[in-house]
Amino acid sequence: MGIVAGIWSWLRGSRRRAAETGGASNPVASPPASGVSSARPDTNWNDPFGSFGSELQISGASSFFQTTPQPAPPAVDPVEKDWLARTIWGEARGESAAGKRAVAAVIMNRVASRRYPNSVQGVVTQHTYVKALGRDIYQFSMWDPLDHNSALARSVTDRDAQFRTCLEIAEEALSGRLSDPTGGATMYYAPAAMYPPGATPRWDFSKLRYTGQIGGHRFYVEI
Repeated sequence: MGIVAGIWSWLRGSRRRAAETGGASNPVASPPASGVSSARPDTNWNDPFGSFGSELQISGASSFFQTTPQPAPPAVDPVEKDWLARTIWGEARGESAAGKRAVAAVIMNRVASRRYPNSVQGVVTQHTYVKALGRDIYQFSMWDPLDHNSALARSVTDRDAQFRTCLEIAEEALSGRLSDPTGGATMYYAPAAMYPPGATPRWDFSKLRYTGQIGGHRFYVEI
């Protein structure tokens, strides 16, 4: 009976002490501020990305893998693409891919320039009537109806491997993915196509700056 009495006396004393201290022998910690936890995770947990490397963890932080959405590339006009691809083919089908891209860059530089029409079709079919000759002179001679190249360019299809390449380059150019290898050129000519050999176009070269040669074409910027 002495042992039971002793236990009972101890229990009554514990209850009295708990009442005197507010009824809680193990105070409960206040919750952390919303969205912030100061507790560290279990150190045995595998954290390959170091997400818990800092003392405070922000529960509302953006995902580690979240990226800023990129704008979609501009839609490619199929008519403009066709005109550009056919012009590249007519002007540079014998050139490497780099030579074809250079011709595409010149056309796109003209489209962007205030000196020329603001569309591919307008640029490549631009012509001027020369009274002394009694006929139109085309900026891109391959579109001159009297040039045999014109009929070939109008009739070529994607069964032609070179034309398929030209279609791909036209897509690059019109979607803004083409890097200009000409340094902003808006003029070019092929020395090998000049007659007599060694002749040059009837341009005012004092108003042009030479930017280099790519394949069989020499390129110039208007100044």
